[in-house]
Amino acid sequence: MKTWYTEELRRLRADQGMSLQELADKAGSTKSYVGQVERGLRNPSFGIVENMANALGAKVYIQLESPEPPTAAAKDKRKRTSIVSRFM
Repeated sequence: MKTWYTEELRRLRADQGMSLQELADKAGSTKSYVGQVERGLRNPSFGIVENMANALGAKVYIQLESPEPPTAAAKDKRKRTSIVSRFM
């Protein structure tokens, strides 16, 4: 499963002429695991992605946005009355 970071990690590594083994050594991982992350075959923890980014001299930024507030439901214009009031 390719994610927002898989292509970027591969591009950064290639731009620096770094091999999979070099990146794995710097990130404290294995060559196989780094390759699987780049191909989207693994879903690493944020810590692993951060280690790989740091090894490449990059930083990971995540922006969280507040959800849109729910839209107000249209008010029912009918006057609500109790069923008891109909018999009084």
